[in-house]
Amino acid sequence: MTAEAAGSQTAGRGLLRVRVERRADPLVITAPLVIDAEGASPALPPQLGIAPRRTLVHGLQYELDGVEVDAEDAPDLYFGRDIAPGFFAWLMPIGSGRGRLGLAVDPRLTNRPPVFYLERLIESHPAVAPRMPRATIIRKLAGRIPILGLRRPTYTDGMMVIGDAAGQVKATSGGGIYFSMLAGEIAGQAAARYLGGDAAQARGALADYERRWQAAFGREVRFTTIVRQTLNRLSDRHTNAVIRALASDEGLRRAVEDHGDTQYQSRLFRPALAAAVRAGVRDLRLAPTVLAALGAAMLSLWSDGAPRTQLSRSS
Repeated sequence: MTAEAAGSQTAGRGLLRVRVERRADPLVITAPLVIDAEGASPALPPQLGIAPRRTLVHGLQYELDGVEVDAEDAPDLYFGRDIAPGFFAWLMPIGSGRGRLGLAVDPRLTNRPPVFYLERLIESHPAVAPRMPRATIIRKLAGRIPILGLRRPTYTDGMMVIGDAAGQVKATSGGGIYFSMLAGEIAGQAAARYLGGDAAQARGALADYERRWQAAFGREVRFTTIVRQTLNRLSDRHTNAVIRALASDEGLRRAVEDHGDTQYQSRLFRPALAAAVRAGVRDLRLAPTVLAALGAAMLSLWSDGAPRTQLSRSS
């Protein structure tokens, strides 16, 4: 897919010509404005000067029939450097003995593909393997998720970028549908102003798109980026301690229950931090984990997304 200026003018705005290669004849589209929602690996923005800051985790998911689950409405999450380095694994029940088992890995932290970890999960994980003896794979889904950094700016003359293509994704979970829908609405309103006004209004409409989505959820994207970097820096021992504390410490659990929000996760930061410090004071065994998490967060702010370790070769 390629993009180029088409040369003619409409109310002071140039036209873009997009050429899409297909098996038959190529498709050529000319328009005064393009809203790019190509996904995690867009082709057009770099050609128009929107330089990507791209960190992609690689994911793989199997949809399975005949899975044994504990509860139909409770997904399981699995963490660990040997399970899903740089991310996590999940088992999501979808009813009638079916489930989605998947994971994602950060290629900066491992040279193994996702299928290596997913097959090993099925074959030998003590909590997963016992549920799989009668399971059969219905379908497989693979993809990449952009995390750890926004694309800025997310517009240029004649183009706005939204969704995964713009890095509008929560780095903690890889979720981005809600933010993409918000960005799409904002982009649609900006497009109406861009096409309906004069040249000055057109330029302001595109800049306003970025200002508005940054105000709506930009902080959440940045916050989850720091959290993801922090989690990647914690050892498995400290990660296990955090999970045990969430299960056993009433103050931490109440902070999550009262302030947790899957879309606006930064709302949990202050209550969770206060509860974690109190938990570390009550139980000195948690103090090293609290200090390790705070140190990892400071390093994440300072290093701007550098991986915690160098890629190690596996035999």
